[in-house]
Amino acid sequence: MSERSANTLQLKIISFVLTLTIFLLVTAEKETTRTYTLSVQPGEVAEGYVVTNELPDVELTLVGRTQKFASLDARDLQVLRLSQVQPGMESYRISELDFDSLPSGLRVRSISPQTIPIRMEPLVTRRVPIRINTRNRPPAGYHVVRMDVRPTEIEVTGPENELTNNVVFTENIDLSEVRGTLDRPASLQTRGSFITYDTDVEVRVVVQTEAQVETIVIEAVPIQLLGAVSEQRYLDHDTMALTLRGPQQVIEQIATESVVAAVDPQQLNFILPGTYQVEPQVQNVPAGVQIVSQIPRVVLLTIEGQAPDRLPEQPEPETPQPE
Repeated sequence: MSERSANTLQLKIISFVLTLTIFLLVTAEKETTRTYTLSVQPGEVAEGYVVTNELPDVELTLVGRTQKFASLDARDLQVLRLSQVQPGMESYRISELDFDSLPSGLRVRSISPQTIPIRMEPLVTRRVPIRINTRNRPPAGYHVVRMDVRPTEIEVTGPENELTNNVVFTENIDLSEVRGTLDRPASLQTRGSFITYDTDVEVRVVVQTEAQVETIVIEAVPIQLLGAVSEQRYLDHDTMALTLRGPQQVIEQIATESVVAAVDPQQLNFILPGTYQVEPQVQNVPAGVQIVSQIPRVVLLTIEGQAPDRLPEQPEPETPQPE
C-alpha cells in the first residue's frame, strides 16, 4: 500500500471517530420525554381507618436529557404512594412534590389524572349473623329436615357502610350427597372487600336429611288360604284393603299385584272343626315399609266336618343336652 493511500485511510478513520463523538455529544444533550404508568396506593393510613374506593392508575410524563434517564430505575416508578391522606372523602391533588426523589436533571412534564378521589372510612366492629349457603338438591327421595350453623353469629370488622344490614355466609354446602346427617367445619365468605373476622373461630354446619315418606292404599289384596284345597275350609273374606307407608323411592317401586295375604291353618294349629278368628299375614312387602292398617284386621276361618279320632302328635320340644 502506498504512503498516500495509508494517509487517506487514516484520515477516514479519524473523521468517523470525530463524527461519532459529535453525534453522541449532541444526543446526550438533546432533551427527550418518557411516560410511565403507576398504580396508586395510599401511604400511611391512620390506625382504625381504611381507604375504601378503588384508586386509578396515573400516567407520569418526564422530560430531560437522554443521559439523565440512564440513571433512573424504572422500578421506582411502578407505585405512587400518596402522603397526608385525611379521613373522610377528599380530592387528592398529585404534584411534583410526590416525585421529589427523581434524579437531578429530570422534570415532571405532566400527570394524568392530576386529581383523584379518595375515601377513608373508620373501621367498626359488630356481631353479624351467619347464614348457610347451599347448592344442589338432596338426593332423590330425600328432603332437608334440619340445617344449623354454630356459632350463629360472629364478630367482624370493616367500614360501617359495608356492615349495614350485613350477614356472613358459609362456603357452598353441597346437598347432593347428604343422606342422613352432615356435620363438618365450613369457611366463611364476606360480602364486603374490607371485612375481616377472627379465622380462629371454628364454624360448623349441620345438615340433616330424611327420606321422603309416602303412603299408598292397595284396595284389593287377595287373601290366600294355604294348605290342601277343601270345601270344608273357607274364609269369610277373600280380599283386604292394605295401607302402606315408607320411603318414597321404595313405595314407588312396589308391584302392588305381588302383595298378598295368607292364612295357613296348619301353621296356626287349627285342625278341629269350628270357626276361628285369624289375622292374615301380609307377604312381599319390602323392608323399611310399614303396614299402617289392614281392613279387615282379622277374618273368620271356618273348618267343617267331623273331628278326627286322634289328633296328630305334636313333636316334643328338644331338651338341651349338657355339654
